[in-house]
Order: sequence, then structure tokens, then C-alpha cells
Amino acid sequence: TFDVIKRYYPHSFHSTGYHGEPVYYEKPARIDLPALKREGVTMDRLLHHYAIITEFLWTHLSPHQDGPSSKGITVIDLDGMRLRDFAGEVVAFVKAAASFTG
Repeated sequence: TFDVIKRYYPHSFHSTGYHGEPVYYEKPARIDLPALKREGVTMDRLLHHYAIITEFLWTHLSPHQDGPSSKGITVIDLDGMRLRDFAGEVVAFVKAAASFTG
């Protein structure tokens, strides 16, 4: 399932911020929900995947409890999203995933 999600949901950790914070990038406009559904990936499974990568961030990339390294930077690239896209399943996923990190 991990490989399927990586294929149809463009996201990654890449580099660090000025103070050593890990940087996470995602491109919600390029999430291919129909392909994920065809492969049997449900919204719950997608959220579970997001929880796993968030846990990876805090346990492996930034395990610090205090200081600048105890934070992360998330870049959500909205390139390609139209106003009408802000009412679909992709947006529902982004909102549900955002609830993990506050």
C-alpha cells in the first residue's frame, strides 16, 4: 500500500529550514484519488498513512522536545488547484490530515 500511495499522492520530506527543521512537501492538486480508489486505498487508509509519516517525522527526523529542531515546516503546494477544487475529497483529506498537527 505504501508504494501505491507514494505513486498517486505526491509528498515527501526534503531538506531542512534555516534552524534545522525538517521540511515536508505535498501537492494536493496532484493527488489521484480515482487511482487510489481503484487500488483499494480508502480515505481512512490514506489518513493512516499520513499518521505514519507524521510519526516518522517526530521520532526519526525531529525527535527533539525543545528548541527550533522540535518543529517542522509543511509546504502545501496548491499549484493547479482551482476554486471549485476546494469542495472535494482532496480538500476533505487535507483538512483531516491537518487535524493531526493542529
